[in-house]
Amino acid sequence: MTYQSEIEWHERLNQLAFAFGLATRGLAIASKEYSTTINSAPTTNKSETYLAIRKPGDVPVTVYARWHSCELLDLMIPDGPIARELGRQWAVTVDSLWDASYRHRIAVEAGLPSDKHCGPLIMADLRRIRNDIVHHRGIATERNSGKCELLGHWISVAEEIVITEFMVVEFMELWGLTNFGPIFDGAASGINTVLKVNPQIPN
Repeated sequence: MTYQSEIEWHERLNQLAFAFGLATRGLAIASKEYSTTINSAPTTNKSETYLAIRKPGDVPVTVYARWHSCELLDLMIPDGPIARELGRQWAVTVDSLWDASYRHRIAVEAGLPSDKHCGPLIMADLRRIRNDIVHHRGIATERNSGKCELLGHWISVAEEIVITEFMVVEFMELWGLTNFGPIFDGAASGINTVLKVNPQIPN
């Protein structure tokens, strides 16, 4: 039996996976565009690149973030610092939604005595990884990530936690939320299009 809150949980997982995949692809596009900019307007070690927006009614733009221009291309490499930040945000968001809302709702619909009885191993592992991201600056510890049962191969104790797109794919597969899509050429890789989201919670 599939519960409504379970269906909604699967859809949230789908949305977050799609957002992560889209963001990593956007990062690759931004890197190419910025590389062109760098080549056309050489920078110095003191040059900075700004993120800015013009708010409604304002004439000047508002700068809300900046970074040294000479470092940006290195930051945007595949699985580089920005991509790793996106992965950490994905992991923390998924865990937070599960623990704060969906776990309890699914337990109630399933008639379980407590949401403690609604805890797939994959979510217990993600919580351990989340704890190291939040409390140990993203470094895997023996106490937390080192105890992972299903996702232990994602981490190495005492090293930085790096969540890649293929790890997100594996996570979705463990929830039964992936399927094979069309055949692409050899250059294609990454998340397949999700066509349905109605499997049961794994034991």
